[in-house]
Amino acid sequence: MGSGYSFDIYKPKGRLSPYIQAIWVARTAHTLPEPIFQYLNCDGCSGLVFNLGNVIHVDNVALPFGVIAQPISTRTSFVTLPAGSHMVGIRFHPSVGNIIANAQHQQLTLLNPNRIYKTIFSKLIISPTPHAQIVATYRWLCENLPVLSQLPDTLKQSIERIKTSKESKLFGLAPISQRQIERDFKKWLGITPKHFQRVIRVHQTLNVLKANPTLALADVACINGFTDQAHMTRELKYMTKITPRQYRLLITKQ
Repeated sequence: MGSGYSFDIYKPKGRLSPYIQAIWVARTAHTLPEPIFQYLNCDGCSGLVFNLGNVIHVDNVALPFGVIAQPISTRTSFVTLPAGSHMVGIRFHPSVGNIIANAQHQQLTLLNPNRIYKTIFSKLIISPTPHAQIVATYRWLCENLPVLSQLPDTLKQSIERIKTSKESKLFGLAPISQRQIERDFKKWLGITPKHFQRVIRVHQTLNVLKANPTLALADVACINGFTDQAHMTRELKYMTKITPRQYRLLITKQ
């Protein structure tokens, strides 16, 4: 933790990979002179955060010590990490978080410490290293992950097609009705298919911008299915609060 901040991440393979994007640990030193600010980009997914340290802030919301449910991410947030921050997090693939928490959360929510959460929270507190915390979280997920076969196949198919297609029209992509797709998204994600498509497209655009720092912005827009560069700029400004040029400048400074 030479800079006063450390971030460890593990992306599961095998059994958990269809449902869990990542398990991560973020910490700041107790001697950190000033808070650290981080972007949390929108990705259409939800998460759980185990806050083991000082109060952190996401936008203007204070997150205390405890277990916090993150809602479906549809816009970029700003995270403020003071000295002594210590979090362990789980990032779910779309719709999975609602099954884990057994509810749809529309905002950051401090969860009641039931028996299952108390068990993993206690283990995380006594785990001596980020690696040990990631291992403990992985094992906890394997033991407590509900039967994920309850996710309807129609939803899985629709999500996968949205992720892999650049087409703007959604309902010609799957051999199911428009009404069925909309019902699935409303029930399991709490947002419309169109809104989810916009979030995924912005998330993919950020990845392209990061991986290809010299690629012309007009080409980035074309690759990601935007009408033109201006359309891409409007969408990123709305969902991430910065323009593509500003995002590139930001990541080059990191």
